[in-house]
Amino acid sequence: MAEVNGGALLARCLANEGVRFVFGLPSPEIDPLFAALEEHGIRLVPFRHESAGAHMAEGLYKTTGEVAVVIGNPGPGSANLVGGVITARHEGVPMVAITSQHRLGIVYPSLPSTFQGQDQLDVFKPVVKWGGPIFSWDRIPDVVRVAFREMWTGRPGPVHIELPAPVLYATGDGSTVRVSPPKAYRAPLPESSDARIAEVADLLAGAARPLVIAGSGVGRGRDWRAAASVPSACFTSATIPIATGRVTPMCRGSMSICTIRCVAGSPQYLSYGRSRLPSRDPRISTTSACRFARSPPAPRP
Repeated sequence: MAEVNGGALLARCLANEGVRFVFGLPSPEIDPLFAALEEHGIRLVPFRHESAGAHMAEGLYKTTGEVAVVIGNPGPGSANLVGGVITARHEGVPMVAITSQHRLGIVYPSLPSTFQGQDQLDVFKPVVKWGGPIFSWDRIPDVVRVAFREMWTGRPGPVHIELPAPVLYATGDGSTVRVSPPKAYRAPLPESSDARIAEVADLLAGAARPLVIAGSGVGRGRDWRAAASVPSACFTSATIPIATGRVTPMCRGSMSICTIRCVAGSPQYLSYGRSRLPSRDPRISTTSACRFARSPPAPRP
């Protein structure tokens, strides 16, 4: 295999992980990656502000289940990502934040006179699940594997990779590095067993005042679209109210509130028999649904 630069090797690794979109702005430090995206079937989507790019990546996952990469250029460009990345961390949204960096000789530590060369690893450390730098060309596949594995382990969330410009411009023989398929090193996502699902169904069927609190996990199945259709299919004809309010807003798009008994309010308000938000379905009374969640209806005379 011919020699490839770090940008082409990184694009190959991202495509291997199923990435189809990269949100970012051009910069000399990251240009080798951008030049190799199209060859690997990845689309570059520019934005006007880095924080907006992070929210775009978040929206892509929430609507399609796909993970995207968002780029932050050295200095303020990377710092601007933090607002969107911290939201992804709070809501359990997987995302790969890649920050470019100047020459290694003028950062870590960075002198005050260095132009846009602050320590970006410490900036992102509190808001990501995992973060690390790549200091050599041959470590690119290894660090990308670790980042994606950490991103999906447990509750999903954003991860951070720091890439100095010399690593992206460095070249090497592509045949000397191994880019393994994700199933070779990443554990499968957790799935409920048939027995557990049947047990939950029996509990709901036998409950005097059943209530389903649907959270973001509804949309995190291996088949995202199939998982999103489960609530509507299960509760269309049932009399079980489903709470998808402020505590679990990500589930709202996973079901139609016009076909099920959906309570537009947060679960903590249901326990007190009231909701701040009215239901958008005229056939559903939020008050009666909340009352139904608290106590069985009184017998008619």
